[in-house]
Amino acid sequence: NGTIFHDSDGTFKEIRGWSYITLDAAGHVIAVDFHDLSKNGQFQLEWLPETVYTLELELNQYKKDIDWKVFPIGLHILNISENLLYGSLPLEDLPRDIRA
Repeated sequence: NGTIFHDSDGTFKEIRGWSYITLDAAGHVIAVDFHDLSKNGQFQLEWLPETVYTLELELNQYKKDIDWKVFPIGLHILNISENLLYGSLPLEDLPRDIRA
């Protein structure tokens, strides 16, 4: 049994083989679609590549006070609906070109 990121022996798969990830022609991650994947509500947002344009995290029971400063500066589309977020949302900390 493997996972999205690992082979059955526990070795990380090449990123081109990851489901739910979109790469551009140069091999940069531009979209992450992890909706309805993590029922324990854990993602390490600080590790998102700066090239991510679209991030879909809805329906994950994500339980956290998010540090909004960690999102990639080029992020335009963010969907975090239907999670269990708490804390404040300082709009000045969001990427400049993000769309609702």
